This record gives sequence, C-alpha cells and structure tokens, in this order.
Amino acid sequence: MKTRFRPQSVIAAAFFAAATTLLAATAAEPPTASDVFVRHREAVLAGNAVPAEGWLFCVGRAKSDEKLGASVGFGKARMFAYDQIDKWLFGTAPWPADATPGERLAAWKRMRGGKPVAMQGAQTIVEEKPGPGLYLAVVAVPEAVAAAIRPGATALEGAVLAVREKPDSPSRSDSADSPGRAEDSEPRGYWEENGVQANETMNESQFL
Repeated sequence: MKTRFRPQSVIAAAFFAAATTLLAATAAEPPTASDVFVRHREAVLAGNAVPAEGWLFCVGRAKSDEKLGASVGFGKARMFAYDQIDKWLFGTAPWPADATPGERLAAWKRMRGGKPVAMQGAQTIVEEKPGPGLYLAVVAVPEAVAAAIRPGATALEGAVLAVREKPDSPSRSDSADSPGRAEDSEPRGYWEENGVQANETMNESQFL
C-alpha cells in the first residue's frame, strides 16, 4: 500500500530541525560581559577582581576634582581597574611555596617591570558616579586571555631565585604583599583566600 505524501509533515519536520539547530548555535555562544555583569553585579562591585562565567571583572574607584571634568575622573578609575588585573595575576600566580611576600613582590617587579596591562578583548562595561567627585569603572576581560599572560611556575621559581641571589631592596620589598606602591593600592572588598571568604564594606575612603 502506498503512503500518501504529506507536505505538512515535511514542513513541520524541517521547521523543527531548523529550530533545533538555531537553539544549539545560540546555546554555544558564550555570554557577553554585560550579560554576565548583570547577573553578578553585586559580587563584582563588592570586590576588586572577580571571575564569573569566563570573564574577569576588575573594578577601579577614583576621586577627582569635579572641575577637571568626568573624562579625567573616569580615566583614573579605568587606570585603577586595569591595575587590578595585574594584582589578580600576581595573587593567582603559582608561586613557590617557600617564597616570602617580599620575594614574590620583588620577583614580580622584575618580571613585569611596571608594564601597564593591555589585553585583547578588554572592555569597559560600566562607568558610574557613586557620589560627587567619585568615579567607578568596571573593565571586563576574558578570563582565559588574562590567565594566558600569567607566568608559569618555572618562570616564577627562576625569578624568585634571582631575587635571592641579588635582592634589590629587601627592607622595602619585604613590607609589601601585592604589586604596586602602598599608596596606590585599593582596599579589598569581597575576597577569597585559602577557602575563607570575606567582604569588606565599601565606603568613600576606597576611592583614591
């Protein structure tokens, strides 16, 4: 017995296949930085460098005279945000277990040389004014891109050994535990270390 041709069934099957393909392609697309930020806004703004869904969000907070204009204030905030990328790389690097904070800082300065962080795919997704003269900027960069420039364990071990053989200024470097001068460092907001989570209250004093 012959089966009657049913064009409606063919059309429905084709439509279903096309819809399935479209959904699969959409699901495969990585979320945008803006979309991820919306979902994690509170956690991001409570910290300095927060990874989420494949993105690294770095927050810069700055004080600037209103008379200088918003562009100056936001420019300074963006500068601090990019500085947070460097601090994140420093803090998550696979340092030798016996390296002291001072040795790590001295080795990092030798390796990085104070070079500004510039990465492909980095984008400023938020610029806000929390108050008069206060400026906030959030820079997002693909976490994999940021991690790709982080030195490996072998390079870090070599840099620490070089510092031990020829220290620059032990008395000064031993007092620090993160990149940058103390006066340039921002207080931490949300942070996690060795399984311990904390959240320091944000206030105006955190805007530099």
